[in-house]
Amino acid sequence: MVFINLRSLIAVSILYHATSAFTQPTSASSRSTSLHATSPAAAVATVVPSWVDLGESLPSDSTSTPEQPLVTLKLMNEDDASFLEAREVCAAVQSAGFGMLYGGNATTTPAETEEKRLALEAALDAMDDHLSKVTDGGPFLLGGELSGVDIEVIPTLERFRYQFPLLKNVTISTINLRPNLQRWFEAIDASPAYASRVAGDEYSWTAVASTFLRIFGSRGNELTLEQNATIARVEAAATALTLDFVNDSGGADSTDDGYVAACREAAEKLIANHEAVVADCSRADPKSQKELGRSSNVERADLALRMIANSLLNNNSDVDLTLFRNKKDATEAAFALRTVAKRLSVPRDMGGPAAKVLRRRLMVLAQNMEANAKDSVRPLGIPRRSKFQSKL
Repeated sequence: MVFINLRSLIAVSILYHATSAFTQPTSASSRSTSLHATSPAAAVATVVPSWVDLGESLPSDSTSTPEQPLVTLKLMNEDDASFLEAREVCAAVQSAGFGMLYGGNATTTPAETEEKRLALEAALDAMDDHLSKVTDGGPFLLGGELSGVDIEVIPTLERFRYQFPLLKNVTISTINLRPNLQRWFEAIDASPAYASRVAGDEYSWTAVASTFLRIFGSRGNELTLEQNATIARVEAAATALTLDFVNDSGGADSTDDGYVAACREAAEKLIANHEAVVADCSRADPKSQKELGRSSNVERADLALRMIANSLLNNNSDVDLTLFRNKKDATEAAFALRTVAKRLSVPRDMGGPAAKVLRRRLMVLAQNMEANAKDSVRPLGIPRRSKFQSKL
């Protein structure tokens, strides 16, 4: 799912993030403003805006990549000895890291694997030592200001930070282990431009790790028992992280400018790419992350996602559940919503704050749908006034 124009070196560097469901639609959906009753006894249809209506409801200044004031910064200084030294330190970490990730094969001995681990540990120690000696005390690689060297290396180090503990049992940094490197991570994480538009998150990097293993681990052969065990461990970690989606929101119905902006971005992305998202969460032949499964009811998936988009647009957590009283419909819709939450990749699909908001709403609505559903079959069009309301 690629739906932002990646305009920075960092963003381009992390395009290998998780394969995802969002992509630009090929055509507009037909207008359908409500689900009509399928039984004469049903009174009033609950109105859920169509994708066309939702798109037209977006503010006129909506844009996925808002224009920013042009700021000219000299980030690269290849004539400077300090710049070249820092770049060399970072290159050693990258080389050792990728050597450990992809340098082994079926004939690699335990001693050779240990040698690769020690090489990575030494390179990380050297980077921590470099950071302890920079001008002005850091926290960045050339001092107190972010530089081109930091920008070059952060996508790789971000990936290592989340994946190496799971894949190779190597911790990159903590407050006690390589504290200067940990402070470097924290300083970059604190940059609003990085955190909101460029940074990947722990779930996205964890979820994609098993995909990488399946693609690159076998090299045309059957996966080994060890590789399958690693995949199972990574997928268990990703599943555990999804349990935090419900609480990882920053607050519902908040009037905080950051939260409102995150809701708006999530709505824009979902509306602009709804055809691909609906298709991905309900397709019978998924192309990636097949282990997640997919819903078998396209109509229920589409309706549930329109409800989500509408709530985001209005920054309103109330969602009417009367259209999902049928247990089978609710189960299929909830499955689709959870699939979208798990397939959403940061930053490829949207920034981290927007992803938090969207994932939470998807998971909460899925829970509430299943909790309020009944075994008996109900007409699709049920009067709007009902006690069955969901708080997102």
